[in-house]
Amino acid sequence: KTAKEAGMALTLSVEIRSDDAAAESRMLRTLLEDYPMIDTIEIITEENGADRGLQEITAENAAEFLTGLFGDEILDSDGSVPGLADCDPSRCAANAVCLKRTLRALETREDWLAGLPRRPSLRAGIYCTDRDILRVLRPILRRFLPDGAAMSLLPAHGASAAADNIAQTGTTPEDWQNTMFYSWAEFDGNMYLQQLSTDGIESLCALPPTDSSFGVCINHWRTAENRLTVTYAAEALISGMPAADFCRRYAGKLGIADTEGFCGLCRDLAELDTYNRDNLFNIGFCAVGCWLAWHRSGDYMTPRGYEETAYRHAVRKYDSLADAARRLLPCSGTKEGTAFLRLIENRCETSLLHVRSMQKLEKLNDLFDYERPAPLTEEQAREIGAVLRSSRADAEEYLRLYGEIMPDRGCEGQLISYHETTLVYIDAVINAFFGAGLSALPERYDEPPMPDVEAK
Repeated sequence: KTAKEAGMALTLSVEIRSDDAAAESRMLRTLLEDYPMIDTIEIITEENGADRGLQEITAENAAEFLTGLFGDEILDSDGSVPGLADCDPSRCAANAVCLKRTLRALETREDWLAGLPRRPSLRAGIYCTDRDILRVLRPILRRFLPDGAAMSLLPAHGASAAADNIAQTGTTPEDWQNTMFYSWAEFDGNMYLQQLSTDGIESLCALPPTDSSFGVCINHWRTAENRLTVTYAAEALISGMPAADFCRRYAGKLGIADTEGFCGLCRDLAELDTYNRDNLFNIGFCAVGCWLAWHRSGDYMTPRGYEETAYRHAVRKYDSLADAARRLLPCSGTKEGTAFLRLIENRCETSLLHVRSMQKLEKLNDLFDYERPAPLTEEQAREIGAVLRSSRADAEEYLRLYGEIMPDRGCEGQLISYHETTLVYIDAVINAFFGAGLSALPERYDEPPMPDVEAK
């Protein structure tokens, strides 16, 4: 209601997670009755086919499997499915199943739309970050999209990667008039790091062949840390303004006299953001269950596993960026400019602490054989204990330092998330060596239940 009073359009995005068409129709009907003010309902595939592969699908039977889902209409003139030969067949099949469920829900739309006093518009979407799979599935979505419905596409993690995948997966001029494209102001996989996604948004703005497009949505979780990026997206998606020009204007708005110094800070942070996405992917993911699942090795919890050169590069760059923000403080002539620079300085310092905390854990690989675990010697216990204490000290300092500047509630959420994710992971590593082990860890974390469609 508050959003509508502010003049906003509302989209409710849902996934179809089962093959029970009747149950899914009831679920959609319940959502529409519970949220009568929404303008659009978007039915989108599970992320990367729920990150599963259908192992029984191989290169030999993948085409038969896809035509079984969608019919022979998807075949090219030579009898092949365009692009399928370039895909991982099992992962493509899993994504195709999700797309089939999405399209089936739209085919039965009268079952869940009939009699509503207000019908929302419809969108069918694909959330897949594999470029080769997108080249197979996007034409299928176009072919079977119902009249009057629009499409949506979440094609990558991170703004630069999203722009690249939109450009490289066969986007047509017509798509720009009928597709909601998703990009990122802040990639949740690196949310514990300071980001600046202006480069990717600038690249996206250059893609449409005309001066109009259907729409772009920008994912983000925090406000204060992403205000520059979000403000730039709002400007550039209308005017096409280059990021450097916007940063110069933004410096003036904040009263920062050293315009070029501020632009250099923004440019270097944007470059590091893209580097971290490519080389430290998911180092700051706010989902403790994933951390514990990804790194569990028998009775032990392994380090994150990034290259040492990537750790060193990020630490060095964040240190340099914090110093650059600090040196700009005397050039600020407003409270707003000073507050923004201090925030960036603080968040670059905390980012350094998080990267360094994870970097220190990598030393465990040299001190312990995870493939052939054995009881620790006294020397191993001493050295491993020192590594773990040092890593946890950096994570604790992250919490303390981050808490010094808290301009909004998003910062509070970040602080809680970090405590309940990074420290839980580090403690799991510690407990495997010196505590009660991993047997007490729950199997699932923070997975909300499906809507109870029978409750009414």
